[in-house]
Amino acid sequence: MSVKHALLALLADGPQGAYRLRSRFEESTGGAWPLNIGQAYSTLQRLERDKLIQSAGMEPSQETGKPDIELYELTLAGSEELEQWWLTPIDRGKPDRDEFTIKLALAIHHSPTTAQAVLDRQRTALLKVIQELGKERRSTPPDGVSELGWRMYLDRQMFLTEAELRWLEHVQTGVLARELHQRSSEVVE
Repeated sequence: MSVKHALLALLADGPQGAYRLRSRFEESTGGAWPLNIGQAYSTLQRLERDKLIQSAGMEPSQETGKPDIELYELTLAGSEELEQWWLTPIDRGKPDRDEFTIKLALAIHHSPTTAQAVLDRQRTALLKVIQELGKERRSTPPDGVSELGWRMYLDRQMFLTEAELRWLEHVQTGVLARELHQRSSEVVE
């Protein structure tokens, strides 16, 4: 996810300062992606440099003795950039290297017994993750976090974990079974 575009989306609601944007970002994403205030400020500076946002003046600080808070607002170019982002699908492209897939491929090459042990341990770990996610889904969201964003995040994690379990089953009944068959054929010859 682009912090740049997330801040533009939040600024579409009207002028806001960096701390408010950071808070709303974390609240909206269900706390799944903590945003460092330094990252918020540096992103705002780049957005301003690129003429996607502009200063909307200063707001008095709520705390006595603290400096006023600079507010930012979208420019026309910022609104157009945001609209383009809304309309552009996220490119899943080529996935990153996945350590488990590499580990499993090497385990299959090493021995079917090793591969089966790797599959069994991973399955056990994933079932534990599903249990933990289930418990978390039945609880209430942390303070300051949007329930919608939090539940969407947990649901996505649950679906991804369940998909990985289905993939493990596919590997076990397909790839590993073929490898065992091929090795047993080589022994017979």
